Amino acid sequence: MVKASTMSWVLTAILAAFLGEIFKQCFSAMLAQHSTSTRHWLAEQWQQWHSGAQTESKMPQCYPPAYTTRIMMFDPFVMHVENFITAEERAYLLDFGKQFLQPSLVTFDNGTEVRDEQRTSSTAFLGKSDPIVECILQRASELQGYVGLDQMEDLQITSYAESQQYRPHYDWFAESLVNSMGGTNRASTFFVTLAADCENCGTQFPRLNVDWTRQDPRWCEFVECGNLESLTVNAVPGSAVFWRNLRDDHFGNPKTLHAGLPVPNGSKTGVNIWTREWAPGL
Repeated sequence: MVKASTMSWVLTAILAAFLGEIFKQCFSAMLAQHSTSTRHWLAEQWQQWHSGAQTESKMPQCYPPAYTTRIMMFDPFVMHVENFITAEERAYLLDFGKQFLQPSLVTFDNGTEVRDEQRTSSTAFLGKSDPIVECILQRASELQGYVGLDQMEDLQITSYAESQQYRPHYDWFAESLVNSMGGTNRASTFFVTLAADCENCGTQFPRLNVDWTRQDPRWCEFVECGNLESLTVNAVPGSAVFWRNLRDDHFGNPKTLHAGLPVPNGSKTGVNIWTREWAPGL
């Protein structure tokens, strides 16, 4: 016969899980009604609580992975980073980030943020207060020569379901918008694949091309070697493509136009890591 105390504990656990799920749904609905900056702040408050509630047994350890870098080109600077995020970190970010995902927004040159057919994915920002997010940002900082974490935006998780995409765009902003916001531009980007079970769903740079017939065939694991018209980096879980967004004169480089290709089947999830230019007092 089940003891009353045991039954009470079970009912309490079920009620707590039920209320927690209702809270998450309400929180998600509230996020959808706000701009990126407000979404970002609200989500970070929840994430701070979430991280504090995690036990050490659930949190993967922050060990420097044995990643491998390969330079693709110098103008603009584009580099492939194999095994940039570990399998344990990928699993953690996928589980952590899914509860905050909202339809992606596009920022126009006047600063307006809207949902647009140009970008049909879902996104969420994960704040530096989370130990694993901070660990990955520290790793990205080191790879760039120990840039300050204050120059790095919070990590953005991006999820693509079947048929979703992000049409060709830039990560850097127009100078007019940067000046009006009183900030600095995005100097560089990492896009790291967390999970992908789709084909031909990588990151494409339509204004860049490489004659892969003249390169080592081992590149074909990481790029579409059959495409000589544009540079297309395959979606390989754990691996990243890194590039510089700005020219030496600090203006946006038009050659960095890129797209998250449509997902013909399955799904793809990755993270954006953006580093801003350094400026005194910022």
